[in-house]
Amino acid sequence: MLEVSLVTFPGGLYVGIEIFLLGAYDSVAGASALVFTLMANEAVKTFLEKPTYNIAGYGIPSWMAPIFWLVVISILVPGASILGHFCGLIIGYLYACHYLRLIEPSENILGKVESKLNFVFRRVPFYVSLENRIEMSHMELLPTANSSRTQSTSRATTPIPMEGGSGFAAAGPGRVLGS
Repeated sequence: MLEVSLVTFPGGLYVGIEIFLLGAYDSVAGASALVFTLMANEAVKTFLEKPTYNIAGYGIPSWMAPIFWLVVISILVPGASILGHFCGLIIGYLYACHYLRLIEPSENILGKVESKLNFVFRRVPFYVSLENRIEMSHMELLPTANSSRTQSTSRATTPIPMEGGSGFAAAGPGRVLGS
């Protein structure tokens, strides 16, 4: 439901600017505005953890990374909708700064929907109910090949320790990519 809003708001903003301010009636298609919306949202989250990127001795705010990509895409892709991408950035920044949190449904509403449509949700293999979602950690919410009721795989998987830059190590099922 949230994804629909994150697509509708940049589209509505784009149509409003295009028709009422610019007086044009161009048609555009694609999901790149959603990509820029999500990029802006993640850039603000990154800014809270790492405020600047040090590039050639200059401290560049990390929230500006999507603006850099907007400029790069507008130069490299000739028919790209700069206004559409910019509208996606605006909505992403507004959502990340908690100005658009009203578009998220409350847990009370989600609970009522779950109770009415429980017969449908039981058939979805990776569905996690609201009650279980609150109790589970972030990593437990991600689907894996072992948790699927419908998948049957004959490939052998071995646990591979993975290490990130922060020293966090996770072990889980995995396989070597390639041949």
